[in-house]
Amino acid sequence: MGSCRRKRYRGNNDTVNNLEKLLAAAAEMGYLVFVSPHYYYPFDHKWEFGGSLELLMHSIGMFDREGPLTLEGFDGSGADWLDVYKPYLEAENVVVANPHKVYGPEQNDLVLQLRKRKIDRVILGGMSANLCVEAHMRELLESGFDVTVVSDATAGATLPDMGDGYAAALTNFKFMASAVPNTEEAISAMGMNPSTVAITGTTYPTDPPAVVERTGGARRMEEKPPLSFDPETTAIVLTDLQNDFLSPNGVTWGVVGESVTEVITIP
Repeated sequence: MGSCRRKRYRGNNDTVNNLEKLLAAAAEMGYLVFVSPHYYYPFDHKWEFGGSLELLMHSIGMFDREGPLTLEGFDGSGADWLDVYKPYLEAENVVVANPHKVYGPEQNDLVLQLRKRKIDRVILGGMSANLCVEAHMRELLESGFDVTVVSDATAGATLPDMGDGYAAALTNFKFMASAVPNTEEAISAMGMNPSTVAITGTTYPTDPPAVVERTGGARRMEEKPPLSFDPETTAIVLTDLQNDFLSPNGVTWGVVGESVTEVITIP
C-alpha cells in the first residue's frame, strides 16, 4: 500500500475563504450555485428520537428559526448566512433549495432543482464534511450525478469520544467521488485562473501555526483525465453556509473551528 501525508497548518483561515473563492469563480464564469441550507423550526423540536449529533443540534439550538413563514430574529442568527457570502447568495445565479432536516437532501428539492436545470455534474462543498456534505455526496451519486468534492472547501468536527470527522469524510470522498481536488484545482477546472479570483477574505485570531502530519490512504489505482467542467452541465452545490458552523459566534465553533481555520494541503 502506498502512503500519503496530510499536513495541517492551524492558524490561517481556509474553509471560509475557499468557499468564497468558489462562489466568486462561479459568478465570474457563469456557473449556477445551488445551496442546501439547514433550518430547524419549533415543530422540529418535537421529534421523539434521533441520532447523537442530531440530538446535539436540537439541544444547542443549532440552525433554529422562529418558523418557515417568518424571518423574525433571523438576521445575524446562527441560521443566517455568513455575512461575507451574502452578496454572492443574493445573485441571480444562485438557487436556494428548501432546507434539509437531518444530513442529506432526500427531503428537500435540491435534486429536482438540479434536474430542472439539466445539471448532471456537481462540484460539492460546505459544512460539515462527514455529515451533510458526505450525505449529500452519497445521495447525489445514487441519483445519477457525477460528483466532485472540493477537499479544502469543507471541514469537520473533532470530538474526543467520536474521532476526526474531517479525516473520516476525506477517506469516503476519495473512495466514492469522481474527483477530490482542492479549491485551486477546482477553479482551474472551471476555466479560471485561481490567482485572479478576488474575494473579500476572512481571517480569525488563532494560535501560532502548528504542523500535524498524518499517514495512510489507498494508492492511486489509475490516472484520470484532466479535470474540466462545463457551466452548461455543471453546478456548484454548497451545504450549510451558516453562522452556526462558520462563525466564531456559532454554537458549534468549539468543535469545528480548528478544522475550519486550518490550511490543508494534500499532496
